[in-house]
Amino acid sequence: MLVLAALLWSLPAHPIADELIHFAQAQTFARGEWATNPGLSTWPTMNLMAAAMLFIFGADSLLAARVMIAGFALLAATGFFLLAAHFDRPSASLKTAQFFLLPIVLPYCGLVYTDIPALGAVLWMFYGAVMQRFGVFAIAGLLALAFRQTNIVWLIAAAALYAYELLRGPATGSGRRLLSLAIYTAITSVAWAVIIWQQGGIAMTSQTQLDHVAGARGIPNMEFALALGFILFLPILAPTRSMVVTALRNRTCQLLFVGVFLIAGFTFAATHPYNVDPSVLDGFLRNRIIFSITHTPLRWAFSVLVAFAIFAFGFVAFVPSASPLKLPLYAFGVAALLPLHLIEQRYYLTLYALFWVLRSPVDYRLERLQLALNAALSIAVLIAIARLEIFI
Repeated sequence: MLVLAALLWSLPAHPIADELIHFAQAQTFARGEWATNPGLSTWPTMNLMAAAMLFIFGADSLLAARVMIAGFALLAATGFFLLAAHFDRPSASLKTAQFFLLPIVLPYCGLVYTDIPALGAVLWMFYGAVMQRFGVFAIAGLLALAFRQTNIVWLIAAAALYAYELLRGPATGSGRRLLSLAIYTAITSVAWAVIIWQQGGIAMTSQTQLDHVAGARGIPNMEFALALGFILFLPILAPTRSMVVTALRNRTCQLLFVGVFLIAGFTFAATHPYNVDPSVLDGFLRNRIIFSITHTPLRWAFSVLVAFAIFAFGFVAFVPSASPLKLPLYAFGVAALLPLHLIEQRYYLTLYALFWVLRSPVDYRLERLQLALNAALSIAVLIAIARLEIFI
């Protein structure tokens, strides 16, 4: 609570970045007008909820809308903790603190964006799946889709996990529950597909269709996610060092490393307007990084980083009860990122959250170093945002 209060206090008193669209849309709804902003790329579920806050506290109360998002952050943190405790209770509290103090997570916990409400819904959906609580799973799944349409990938992943839990549990009643799960997933997926087809694509309006989801152009997004994760998670990835070194002595692994190095070097390209438009280039930290990678010899250093990241994440240990979930998690992560043309780190939150839940704890000194690193980076980012120097 204190961290969220400090976050709300530190943010600028006016809308920033995509808040300009989301808060304006909430204000429109609060005034009883139902037209949607042409820049809106998600269904206006979060905006309707924010509008209810504005109706109570006043149409100009940005703080009220941000407090609502902070409330969703608490729900998301609770869902994260419960999910982590299901797999490994002793490490759940520390994992929760570490994840929500990541510099690409904490700032969004107070901004009028869809990402934190959507993350919370996804985490509760997975909690419903592992605990075999169909009501929690079903409601959270609908909310996850209502907040962000691309969560259809994670809905299918959670349904598969639910089925896996049912099949490995007692046989009594599992057949009926599997049928209910299959019917729910099929109806929800078909309804999602029909609505997406009718509106012409994932994005909310025709203006934003080509700017967000447009074919399988997300290889740079996956490469950026790998490199960013490798840097941010370096303390907890450190124990994989000896395994990576051993693997790279193998000729097949060497060829794989070189192949990934070349692919990343030649395919990492930023062509989305929001990544290359000079008017927004300087205001976003990620765009400065992307520009440096694509316009300097850093492209090849970046590709080495991506290759090392693949090995590091491949060798990282999951808690014993979650070991069979490693490859499926990575596969669904690829499926979720592959269509996303815009390179943006908030798209990685669900993948990173589930990875953080399932990873096995490492030496306590590294765990505390990870926590300290996350907190320090978040403070630096929040200071920069407060000064309007950069956005994440």
